[in-house]
Amino acid sequence: MDETIRKMVEALDKYNAGYVSVKVGEYTLIITDDEKGAEVLDEAWNRYADAPNRITDALLPAHEVNKMTQEVLDRHTEHELSEIIKNIAKTAAGGGFSICGDGSLMPGTLRALKEHGYEVSTSPYNEYIISWK
Repeated sequence: MDETIRKMVEALDKYNAGYVSVKVGEYTLIITDDEKGAEVLDEAWNRYADAPNRITDALLPAHEVNKMTQEVLDRHTEHELSEIIKNIAKTAAGGGFSICGDGSLMPGTLRALKEHGYEVSTSPYNEYIISWK
């Protein structure tokens, strides 16, 4: 190994290359006479070596992501229900017994409406009808 390193240093001096590298078995040896270059190589290695850790560190546990998802769904359901409540009140004040809308309803919205006695039907055209007659 000493002979390999000596030859690398000679090549570095002779060719003024900045750095030399050689593969010895399963190892790669790198020698440089440039301090700034050594810092760059060191920083590059640290980024390379830390990359898997940074990626896995950013990966949240499934139970946390599930909780975040549930919170988002709950907020969407609350918003959707508040809009439906306004529409029901307006329609009931005008003597109506049903409202309709485009799109599909959140599962929590459907559950809340049915628990409160509303009939909810959907059409194949991605529309819904909520009635209280």
